[in-house]
Amino acid sequence: MRNAKWQWLAAFLCLAMLAGAPLTAGATSVFNSYTEDFPEWNLSLRLPNAWEWMAEEIEGMPCVSLRPERLPELITMLVILPAEGAVQAFAEPFRDGAKAAFTPDALADWPDYREDGEETCLTVDGMPALLQPDGKGWRFISLYDVDRYIVYMFPDADIVDDPDYPGEVGMIFRNISLIENDRPYRSEEADFTSEAFEDGVRITAYTGHARRVRVPDTIGGKPVVAIGEEAFYEASVTHLALPDTVREIGAAAFSGCNLLRSAQLPASLTVIDNMAFESCILLSNVALPDSVQRIGESAFWGCFELTEITLPASLQSIGTGAFVLCRRMESVRVPEENEHFTVRDGVLFTKDMKTMLYYPCALAREDGVYHVPEGVETLAMFALFESGLRELVLPDSVRTLAEMSLPITRLERLVIPASVETIDRNAYGGNVEGVTVVGEPGSAAEAFAEQRGLAFEAIE
Repeated sequence: MRNAKWQWLAAFLCLAMLAGAPLTAGATSVFNSYTEDFPEWNLSLRLPNAWEWMAEEIEGMPCVSLRPERLPELITMLVILPAEGAVQAFAEPFRDGAKAAFTPDALADWPDYREDGEETCLTVDGMPALLQPDGKGWRFISLYDVDRYIVYMFPDADIVDDPDYPGEVGMIFRNISLIENDRPYRSEEADFTSEAFEDGVRITAYTGHARRVRVPDTIGGKPVVAIGEEAFYEASVTHLALPDTVREIGAAAFSGCNLLRSAQLPASLTVIDNMAFESCILLSNVALPDSVQRIGESAFWGCFELTEITLPASLQSIGTGAFVLCRRMESVRVPEENEHFTVRDGVLFTKDMKTMLYYPCALAREDGVYHVPEGVETLAMFALFESGLRELVLPDSVRTLAEMSLPITRLERLVIPASVETIDRNAYGGNVEGVTVVGEPGSAAEAFAEQRGLAFEAIE
């Protein structure tokens, strides 16, 4: 099995220790926007307010021309092409006439920006993009999608007299986004390989190229009861629907599907295995059915866009780090009838409140201070890993701090009572500067502070 999640963690830890601060995107201006539908092309665009647009076809290719009111003489154009057209079909007819460019200044703050020879690679709306100079002072950004070919075009900086325009281009570009209209899901047996498993078949690989995929309920006349290990590994699927016959999603089944935005899980599902949706960085829409009993380790590791999750009453076990690096997670909910887990003040605990399991990354606390409830005995691995707390106060009931259980960033003050007996050497893995451990002299807290090179403040 690929081990991409540890690469994520290693990179995160290195940056966190170097910066001593949480990893946050650079501040960007957000333009008021509206959605415009183009039914003839089966798509919608989210466009900035105060921009004029005109839909037309050029050389048989659909395009939308955008003009900012403040600089009406400049044309910003979006062209949508069939996938088969590739770059050459677009570039040759328009090389001299199309004002296709993007300013380097605006690209400086773009995520995933890097230069690769004469080309510049980046990511736009989750799709790999390529910035290519054409040698005539113009540039275009091309995004390859299995279903279409998209080209964003902008005028170059040296054409614009307004000194504010180059930076504005970047902000405008970040606020023009493609919104896919509902299109049919593809469900073809020929797109899958499978093997006999229990009373049906298990999908072993997805070999198709569709973006919207509905797994068939039968293959070869037998029910599809499981999605196998790495069956969809790094597949370019954006929307997924599983049939009501599926009971199990195997380890890393959808790992690395970094275009996946939504997953419809069936009421028959009981197991979501280790790393099942690991690094699905755009996944924002997933509902766990009431049938799920087990969620494996790192099951949703690195699902940056998940903002909330409801754990069903049927859930019996959650693996370590199931929601680590879910950077936008604000809320975890558990129904009262669940016999194994509970939530207090937005934080996930075992039902008996003896083990703290998960503090959502984006759970807001205005003062940045959190007092772990009395009665908690153990902070589990990754319990507060990305909490971003400034101060953490542990009660006298706590006995054990597991590996990576403490906040990795922003932490300034950590109050550890004498009751704590065991502190894993790697309970804290962040920057040591500016962090003070508060505890009793001669306690495990003082030993831990000395071991990790942290400042220690003795309780009088």
